[in-house]
Amino acid sequence: DEFHMVMAESFHPYKDSSNLEPAKANAAEMARVAEKWASAALPEKVNNDETKASLAQLKSDAAAFTQIVQSGDTTKIGESLTSLHDLFHKLQESWYDSGKEHGHKH
Repeated sequence: DEFHMVMAESFHPYKDSSNLEPAKANAAEMARVAEKWASAALPEKVNNDETKASLAQLKSDAAAFTQIVQSGDTTKIGESLTSLHDLFHKLQESWYDSGKEHGHKH
């Protein structure tokens, strides 16, 4: 949830109006929260290799994102932010879908 808040604050201004400033401002925080989440104890339902791999990926991507932000390359920053966002959504789905029927994908 903590990661979700930082991600929402970062991603939506970019998606809605190509504003990368919030994402740049939040990059370090995002990396910190991703790292915290990756090292947290996982609930049993998502305590599997796939989730662990996704969290490890999120952690390294968020760390890489802080570097990309410092480069000032807006195209790269946008791409990195988008892939972080997609990965996060994949994680969120496995988190909330586990134990439920895998019906529709949005």
